[in-house]
Amino acid sequence: MSFMTKSVLNDKVVMAYFPRTYFILGFVGALTMDATLYYLYVSGGTPLEGGLLIALAYLPWAIKPINAYIQDWYWKYHNWVFVSIGLVAIAVGALSLMFDWGGLSLSTLVIMVALCSLGRVSTDVAIDGWAVHLTRDDGGGKLRTWMEAAGFLGGIFGFPLVILILGDDPVTNWPLVLGLAALFVVMIGLAPLVVFKDRFRVYEEEKGRTQIDWPYLWQWIKAAKWLFVFGFVSSLTFAIGKVLGLPWLLSLGYGPTQIAYFLIGNFVFAAVGAYSAGKAEDEAGAPGFAVLLLAVAYLILGLSGYVNAWTSRWVLVPIIALTGFADGFFIGAIGMFFTRASQRAGPNGPATKFAILIASTNLSAAIFAILTGLVFTAYSDYISYKVIWMVAGMVPAFLTLPVAIKLGGTKSVY
Repeated sequence: MSFMTKSVLNDKVVMAYFPRTYFILGFVGALTMDATLYYLYVSGGTPLEGGLLIALAYLPWAIKPINAYIQDWYWKYHNWVFVSIGLVAIAVGALSLMFDWGGLSLSTLVIMVALCSLGRVSTDVAIDGWAVHLTRDDGGGKLRTWMEAAGFLGGIFGFPLVILILGDDPVTNWPLVLGLAALFVVMIGLAPLVVFKDRFRVYEEEKGRTQIDWPYLWQWIKAAKWLFVFGFVSSLTFAIGKVLGLPWLLSLGYGPTQIAYFLIGNFVFAAVGAYSAGKAEDEAGAPGFAVLLLAVAYLILGLSGYVNAWTSRWVLVPIIALTGFADGFFIGAIGMFFTRASQRAGPNGPATKFAILIASTNLSAAIFAILTGLVFTAYSDYISYKVIWMVAGMVPAFLTLPVAIKLGGTKSVY
């Protein structure tokens, strides 16, 4: 039985599974990292502790190339996706059972992040490699932006809605929330692979199995050096926002309900931004535009603080929405750009090549998260949030944008 009479991109059953999986990853990631980070801060945690927590969440993602090589070389991608999503469900379910009923200690948060990140990174590698592999003849850049958009939408259910439900005291209902989350992962992530297993299997078999030519891969890595530079420097603004966004809102006196609504708007516009990146006609120029948009959004956020606009929710909501759109467009553009760069380099080891590229952003996010927490904790008496957001805007404008422009002129090398 063959389903390959038409482009795989036109098969709604198969294509819908990739954004759905990213929805799960966004949901679980927001639940186990963002929501717990919020409760760390409202419990008196410092930005340094928050930075360490985020670093722990992203460090497993920095070893994605090793995981990707194993998945490229052994077994089939849809089998890896099945096992990896199963690990996510088990990890989240186990957390609901091992939860510290006496309160949210830092050690509990660390265990949460570590266990779930391991499951999520394996799922992410498998679904990324599978998507790049299946769409290599059709172009998978736009599919990537759909996946990123779905991830942001999943984040709404894993973070802001949890805050709305649990408020400032998550202890009583947190195990139930985690248990329901594990069930959700099973129903949305595993069930379709069982129901439509023949369709998924045939598509992958007819595309053939990839092989990794290591000398060729090494030549590609050397030729694509500017991609790695871009991936590394581009994560600084993201890390600053991730570590200090919540403490900033809390410092303004906003409660859980108000913060939840702020974040829902941020996530929704981030999803719109990621989807909009897929509409870019010039894929080579998309990263440069994304960096410029990111710089403008954060500079507006910082400047608005100097005119006391943060005290007005009517002003703050659109600004937070703008930064969300900029973040989403940036991540969508990078994902699309890295996907096409991996595919242009030939069919050898798609998961490995994509993971090598994206690992540069994951590693730098972990490093910059720790540095952000360290610097802010040590110099919080001298550094205001207005200055922080101005720096977050100037960094992409003066550091990342020149690299993005360089990439636009060197497309042929990768």
